[in-house]
Amino acid sequence: MLHQNKITLNDTEFLAMLAHDMKTPVKAQVTALKLLYSGAFGILSKEASNTILNILASNKYLQLLLDNILGDYRINKSKIVLNKTKNDIRKTIEESIKNIGILFETKEQKVEVNYLTEDFIKLYDEIEIQRVIINLLSNAFEYSKENSTINISVKTKGINLSVEVKSKIKFDKTPYKTGTGLGLKICEKIIFAHNGSFCKEKSEEGDFLTAFELP
Repeated sequence: MLHQNKITLNDTEFLAMLAHDMKTPVKAQVTALKLLYSGAFGILSKEASNTILNILASNKYLQLLLDNILGDYRINKSKIVLNKTKNDIRKTIEESIKNIGILFETKEQKVEVNYLTEDFIKLYDEIEIQRVIINLLSNAFEYSKENSTINISVKTKGINLSVEVKSKIKFDKTPYKTGTGLGLKICEKIIFAHNGSFCKEKSEEGDFLTAFELP
């Protein structure tokens, strides 16, 4: 007689398992769409290119959401284990922008980086800080107008390195969206694990600012 063991998952475990199972097919779709968009299978019309670009951006955003779900599950399951090495914040920011650059193309947005310091080398976990920057940029993308500019400022505050992401919130008939807040929650935990500080602000003028400091 065959006995089956019944596995019961709570909501968080089920969501994490679902996100894990979805990661591979989404990654495959992103790869295929990139090849299509690059013209690897033939020249595309402008309309076809724009359609593929929008689908690609949606899949990249879905990738980020899945990473956030898995990241939150991992962080809550156990403490964050950091692999701190000496890194150049300029390289980390550049790689982060490349990772989701396709999103900004769909809304014809620009990302401008202003370095207001010469102290670029810090001790941090590069993968985790990339995760933070990507989340802050994706938030700015989501809530900013088309053809707008998202500004990143890097400066020194005492002995700390400060990274600020600033954008203009779009105002229309749709109320300002707050989303799940999962990405920002993960950012806070990662920065706190680095013994740094994290903040988010919305001004009356419509500026949305997220920033973190690394010691």
